[in-house]
Amino acid sequence: MSLAEEFSGPNIVNSLALAVADRLMSGGYVVYWYRRDALQTMSGWYYQYSQSYPSLLANAGFLGMLTAAKGVVTFTDHVPAAPRFVTRHISDGSVPSSDAVMVPAVALRVSAQAVTGSYEMGTRVKWRMRELEADCFVRTPEEQERFKDLLAVTFDDDTVFTVLDHDAGTAAEVGPLRVAEKTIREDVVRDGAEATSYEVLLNAALEYVA
Repeated sequence: MSLAEEFSGPNIVNSLALAVADRLMSGGYVVYWYRRDALQTMSGWYYQYSQSYPSLLANAGFLGMLTAAKGVVTFTDHVPAAPRFVTRHISDGSVPSSDAVMVPAVALRVSAQAVTGSYEMGTRVKWRMRELEADCFVRTPEEQERFKDLLAVTFDDDTVFTVLDHDAGTAAEVGPLRVAEKTIREDVVRDGAEATSYEVLLNAALEYVA
């Protein structure tokens, strides 16, 4: 497999999502990975969470850890076209169906790769670029400000991330990827007259050699 193929969309998204999750946990959140059905905390992973949460919440230590968290951030592949925004209640820990967006939520996507220039004459190695979109839905204006700051720092210009080979299941290093530039926007999502969620949307140009 070529290096350009190893810099796949899923490898980039998974590597960046783990970096965002680490920063969220450092900021007092816990993370739920919807596709893996796993809860990630600073103390470890809890798999098959949608089935095991009733017994976990019966444990005073686990419930205390969850209650002390700022929130449970759900990482999902995408936001449904006609989403319902559901605030997860920490005290019951339930996992709603896939047509609901469990707020706060984060969805990361990258565009197809584009060649921006040659890197080595006589080889197929090129400068390449992808566009990252990080779409976040949160509960309050205060949390919106917190997520704006978190994304701005995480994806600061010239920040370098190491892409890992999640496709192969080895997490071997593929190579470095640099944030070239970014923009951050915000919005209020309304259902009728009342705001139901607050959105933070980051777009960033990602550069790498492959």
